[in-house]
Amino acid sequence: RLFSSEKSKKTVTVCFEAGGEKTELSALVDSGSLVREPISSLPVVIVSYKALPEINSGIKFEEKQLRIRMIPIKSVGGEKLLTGYVPDKISIDGKEVSAVIAIDKENESFGGHGGIVPSCLSEK
Repeated sequence: RLFSSEKSKKTVTVCFEAGGEKTELSALVDSGSLVREPISSLPVVIVSYKALPEINSGIKFEEKQLRIRMIPIKSVGGEKLLTGYVPDKISIDGKEVSAVIAIDKENESFGGHGGIVPSCLSEK
């Protein structure tokens, strides 16, 4: 192999705010992530449930008055439905973007990172 796969992985810092809670995490950029929220067609940032302490502490979506979305995901592992929401603000490496956050309750991390960002968001 000419290149190490570790060196070729691009990471970004994702910051988002929703329901008065701010979250910052490191995420992998995935050029194969083409997931879109079906109503708005916004790109989806998939976040591990472990990266969201307010979810783990039992605070319910309704209490936070979040704009909930159900997001169908198709992957090599099959199909599933993720719960997501539209954050009040979201930025990728300091640049504000429009996207939906989806919570993956099955993955604790993505290669040691808190989420996956589609490459279309990291190129803006």
